[in-house]
Amino acid sequence: MRTTGYFNAASHGVPEVGVYEKMVEYLMCEAKLGPDNTAAEYAEAIINVRRLAAGLLGGAINAIGFSSTTTTAWRSMLSRLDLAGKRVLVAPHDWGEFHRTIKARGDVTVEVLPPLHGSNPDLAQWVARFDDDVAALFVPMVTAVGGVRYPVEAIGALPRPKAMKFVVDGAQALGQLPVDVNNIGCDVFVSTGRKWLRGPRQASMVWVGGSCDFAAGDLEPADKNNALLLGLGVAIDSFMHTGAEQVQAQIMGRSNQIRDWALARSVPVEAGQTGSVSLIVTLDAAAKVKAALAEGGIIAKLLDTRYFEPNITDGGTGHALRLSPHLYTSDQDMADLFKVLEQAL
Repeated sequence: MRTTGYFNAASHGVPEVGVYEKMVEYLMCEAKLGPDNTAAEYAEAIINVRRLAAGLLGGAINAIGFSSTTTTAWRSMLSRLDLAGKRVLVAPHDWGEFHRTIKARGDVTVEVLPPLHGSNPDLAQWVARFDDDVAALFVPMVTAVGGVRYPVEAIGALPRPKAMKFVVDGAQALGQLPVDVNNIGCDVFVSTGRKWLRGPRQASMVWVGGSCDFAAGDLEPADKNNALLLGLGVAIDSFMHTGAEQVQAQIMGRSNQIRDWALARSVPVEAGQTGSVSLIVTLDAAAKVKAALAEGGIIAKLLDTRYFEPNITDGGTGHALRLSPHLYTSDQDMADLFKVLEQAL
């Protein structure tokens, strides 16, 4: 697989060849036997993907569900929560699409919680908002733009009303950090498989705890793509075989190189300390940076923070150039990246 110059794992990590091989294997069988017979032939293998996902998240197999994207699973979950006439609390870094979806309902009061200081978060400010009329609390485990790691375990341990659901978005966490839904103490955990986990597109997962009035299976589409699920299983198995700590260490080694480079040149960086490194780029410089990346063969993500994380901006003065390396990132990739950044910034 070609990964040269690829710094966009936070959008879609490059899958291993085995992910595609497993999907092709299933589709070729389907071409010969037909959909129903092939599904029966691979029934145990598909169940095993649930086992792998349960092991990855630390939950029971019957608490795992699959969907196409994180947003699809999240919206399906949202439709089953009792929200009408109630308040919902969202973290300042709430994913823009999630925030817009809730606001569009019109029957819910949406409150953005106070920012948390990275090294010493004051969660007392949050607890003061936890009342009986709060239906849900939505928090990302890792933020999409800056890679900020929220203290979800500490948040999950806070006292909250029984009916208040704690929902964690793990799309930027799963595949680069260890995840255990029991330690987090959430009611729902949603995540995609295509980012840091390096699974195929259109394959996401959700864990639903026993405190909810619905099950994970209720969030699954009736017609799941088994080829994608099997590819996802290969990606999960590979991640667990390597080990979350080892994967995290290798990714952080690369991302810290980028942070050090930026610090040495006084290039402003978002405050996150996970695999994504977001360099702040002015609006005027965005076009130049985009052109330099294309010319240098570097694939990265230029984000408009006003759209992706609208609650943490005041109109915005720039974009974020999000660079997200992975296990396949080489020394030559890093050298090429720094050469392009020197020219662009």
